[in-house]
Amino acid sequence: MKLLFLHHAPATGKLTIAKALLLSAPGRLFDNHAAIDVARTVFDFGAAGFWELVQRVRMSVLCAAANNGVPLVVMTFVYVEPDDLPIFERFESVVHRHGGQSSGVSAVLRR
Repeated sequence: MKLLFLHHAPATGKLTIAKALLLSAPGRLFDNHAAIDVARTVFDFGAAGFWELVQRVRMSVLCAAANNGVPLVVMTFVYVEPDDLPIFERFESVVHRHGGQSSGVSAVLRR
């Protein structure tokens, strides 16, 4: 599995870029909002337990993709340096444990 990790500030075009990439490469989109939307069904945004659930969902999705041979996952993420580095390293470790490759790209769409 290959993981392409598109990260940047909110509303900078990460999802637009991910969708465009997937028009020319077989793979799946794991948008940042998917895990957040799951957590919002149980918690208010940012409440105790919210971010822990978001991270569990993200890790579960990446593990499932790697375990089942998904060739490419393009993942969007609002990344805050250096706070989110440990989270990104956990994502990478899942991919690498399954013999995959990962790449982080700071996505900016110029309008």
